[in-house]
Amino acid sequence: MAEKYNKLFEEFPPVSTQQWMDKVTADLKGADFNRRLVWKTNEGIEVQPFYRDEDLEKLAYLNSLPGEFPFVRGTKKDNNEWLVRQNIQVKDFAEANKKALDYLMKGVDSLAFVFSGCGELSVADLSVLLKDICLEAVEVNFVGCCSLKVTEAFVAFVKQGKLDPKKIRASVEFDPFGKFALTGKFSKGQDHVVENAIKLINTTAELTKFKTIAVNGKNFGNAGSSIVQELAYSLALGAEYLTVLTEKGLDVDAVAKKMKFNLSISANYFLEIAKLRAARLLWAQIVKAYDPKCECACKMTVHSETGSWNKTVYDAYVNMLRTQTEAMSAALGGADSITVLPFDAIYEESTDFSDRIARNQQLLLKEESNFAKIADPGAGSYYIEELTASIADQTWKLFLEVQEKGGFLAALRAGFIQGEIKKMAAKRDNNIATRRENLLGTNQFPNFTEKLDGALCASVFAPADLTAEGAEIETLKAYRGAQAFEALRYKTDVYAKTNKRPLAFMLTIGNLSMRKARAQFACNFFAVAGFDVLDNNGFKTVEEGWKAAQKAGAQIVVICSSDDEYAELAPAAFEAIGGKAIFVVAGAPTCADDLKAKGIANFISVKSNLLAELSSYQNQLLK
Repeated sequence: MAEKYNKLFEEFPPVSTQQWMDKVTADLKGADFNRRLVWKTNEGIEVQPFYRDEDLEKLAYLNSLPGEFPFVRGTKKDNNEWLVRQNIQVKDFAEANKKALDYLMKGVDSLAFVFSGCGELSVADLSVLLKDICLEAVEVNFVGCCSLKVTEAFVAFVKQGKLDPKKIRASVEFDPFGKFALTGKFSKGQDHVVENAIKLINTTAELTKFKTIAVNGKNFGNAGSSIVQELAYSLALGAEYLTVLTEKGLDVDAVAKKMKFNLSISANYFLEIAKLRAARLLWAQIVKAYDPKCECACKMTVHSETGSWNKTVYDAYVNMLRTQTEAMSAALGGADSITVLPFDAIYEESTDFSDRIARNQQLLLKEESNFAKIADPGAGSYYIEELTASIADQTWKLFLEVQEKGGFLAALRAGFIQGEIKKMAAKRDNNIATRRENLLGTNQFPNFTEKLDGALCASVFAPADLTAEGAEIETLKAYRGAQAFEALRYKTDVYAKTNKRPLAFMLTIGNLSMRKARAQFACNFFAVAGFDVLDNNGFKTVEEGWKAAQKAGAQIVVICSSDDEYAELAPAAFEAIGGKAIFVVAGAPTCADDLKAKGIANFISVKSNLLAELSSYQNQLLK
């Protein structure tokens, strides 16, 4: 049989990389290879159009198996299992318990109890909250409350219940250094939080699977960082905990095994898969440098949460598509647990429907698509392996840069981390404003008929500022890339409740294919701001078109034709309108300078800054 297949492939002689490049170059017909085919990511990685086996020759880690150091291929040897986690807002202990039991019956095996600044939490409170929950089979996580008090109460609760402490999987989100980046201040001083970290580790010594130190890398991602920045600063934050706590006399094995990385997952499907693989590779090397007694201490525990940066208020159901691919990235990348945030979580308290969809998105991947069956499913893919190596390389350089500045806290105090993330966020904001980066339903292909009738809190459209009074540093602020566009459109929606909604009228004339294409572009353009748009089949004269626009009550008239015809038609239309409506030319015609000389000032094209121009039109119309 083997000989049969060998003969088959003898008919296909090997093709060298140079031969492929020669063929590609010929097909490009003189076009620049890098400009046409090489994608440069926000991370500075130049993604090639194809990869081959020879690209992997330099990767030493390919000889490792799943479950083996440096764990790039995952921490599990023979499967890709992860915990399906769901958040529960705790306002009443009994109600939260009821919801938890309901979630468990529907497929969840990890619960996150989210508190809003709770005070003391007693064993009696936990007895209500955790009633009938088998802690030896379900992971429980406590978020947003006093970590030390919760931990002490939880340890006492476990002992009281005569449970096997080694089977208990739990965590608290104690990340004082990460919180410092958000608030800019240690409320009781840095020494105090370090003492609490030591107490947490010692208190849970018997509960070997209780994670007490959180590394909330998701805060960087949700502030607009790149994938490399999120990973590098997360590793630097984790290394800061290792350094500070081992200098206080704790064993590196004890510290590393108590840490959990909470990372966001963005829409960059393949890059996010590679990010998690690179994260485990680099963290293993970092911990190894502290000389642990066991390589098992080098394993990275990762909880992935769908990021908020790319989620939108308008056309919110698209968020389900975003979170589905993000959950796929997290699962294929080897996350230990995953939270899919409900599609409506960014603007309201999630509903039973949105919670169910979020939960089932993971169950679909696990139970129906069998994503949990194969360890490191991305292994061997030339593309994913090369991305893993590239992300690891870029991340390591940035990590070392932070270390050279004295470590995570020193880099924060110097403003380095905040400054770099702000620069990246500004770049991404500009990409969204100019539609180099698309948010479906927001800056591209909006739902023309969607209107927000209900009142939304202003905070929905603003960054989350947690800066404490007397902050020592500039803080990181979580925000969403869509917020500026959403605020623009919401302003139109509010205005339209008591006024006529602005109407953009397409004066289509001349060349059929060009007028149709430009009318479609212009309709999409103005609908982004929540304006009504009216397309037309075409007019014989500009006078006929202007008459129809007047009848429709249009405040904006967009002429849609070909470049050649604009030289004659645009001035005629401009003169006919006579300043009674805003006149816009769709496209960037070669005769634009001549048209500007005749007083025509408004042009829209693919090179336009969509946000700036729509804001200008809105300011003229909404008075």
